[in-house]
Amino acid sequence: DELVYRMYNVTFAQYLTATAGQRFDPPLQFEIVPVSLESLSEKALKEEVDFFFSSSAVFSCMAAENKAQPLVTIINRREARGHIYELDKYGGVIFTLATNEHINTLEDLKGKTIGCGGITVRKLPFCSGPSS
Repeated sequence: DELVYRMYNVTFAQYLTATAGQRFDPPLQFEIVPVSLESLSEKALKEEVDFFFSSSAVFSCMAAENKAQPLVTIINRREARGHIYELDKYGGVIFTLATNEHINTLEDLKGKTIGCGGITVRKLPFCSGPSS
């Protein structure tokens, strides 16, 4: 996809070739290859990609399904109420109504129906997780 190429070519291909690539003899040339979420797992299993840059949600699936390991993370800076927070972890929240006295621990969720929300929920069918 041309838009992805233009957005990330300077950051990845050009920068990595000019810096990390020069540490090898002969120097390495990095190349940007846009892939779809659906094909990333397949390409990783066939060793057609050496590393990938993705959202935390996609990485979580790749870690569960393909044993992907993190190399680096982007630190997102967010401001809330005049304070800047540096976010380098991916997380979520499990909550119930304050009046619910039956769910107080993760173990209490066993056998319960769980609702999921958020922008990445539509990707859940692509993340099957470990088979055990």
